[in-house]
Amino acid sequence: VITDPLPAGLEPIDTSFQTSTAYFQPQQDSWEIDYQELGRDRILAYADSLDTGVYTMHYLVRSVTPGTFLWPGSEVQLEYAPEEFGRAATATLDIQE
Repeated sequence: VITDPLPAGLEPIDTSFQTSTAYFQPQQDSWEIDYQELGRDRILAYADSLDTGVYTMHYLVRSVTPGTFLWPGSEVQLEYAPEEFGRAATATLDIQE
């Protein structure tokens, strides 16, 4: 299970709508996501099985508010063994007009 919280200045773009154009398509992921949920403040993704390695997940967001925001790090954990987990570093995001 991957949880990627978004800073307050961003919101996710749902590319599953039929009105979405090719311009607004994310890059291909390096693995198969079995489930993805776009929340107002986070992206939640799930994969049934992953072999050892490094993976990349892409999604699109749009800036909605200028300012400086703290971007919390992503968290990854096994669904049935939450004691096995990983975290990404936090970052600062500066959105200018």
